[in-house]
Amino acid sequence: MPMIEIANKILLCKTFLGQNVMYYEPTEICFQGNHIFASVIAILVLIILLGILPLVQGVILYNLYRRGELLYDHSQLLTLDQKMKHTLYEAFKEEYFYMEPLLILEKGLIVIIAFLSKRTSSKHSLLDQ
Repeated sequence: MPMIEIANKILLCKTFLGQNVMYYEPTEICFQGNHIFASVIAILVLIILLGILPLVQGVILYNLYRRGELLYDHSQLLTLDQKMKHTLYEAFKEEYFYMEPLLILEKGLIVIIAFLSKRTSSKHSLLDQ
């Protein structure tokens, strides 16, 4: 999930020579100047991709399940709306229709954890000297 990784890079700051600077761009002071705008965008991206998107998908899938509208037979998909909603669950068996939002959350959290663990294990950064 490249957008989550980029958002993490933008938000990752470290103290260097008494200033809080971006980890990947030590000449840019964190949360000042241009970095404020980039940080706001990065936070919005994380909120949308790891919060709002899975929540909305989960609500849609739950409502389809509750109303009995999970259609796995392609001949039953008559409207464009049904076909669009079908893409949320078509890759999974009927009993696992709810997996798409969970996979989005899982992949996003794996990217964040891997990113943070890579950062803490890095020994060749200018900031760590």
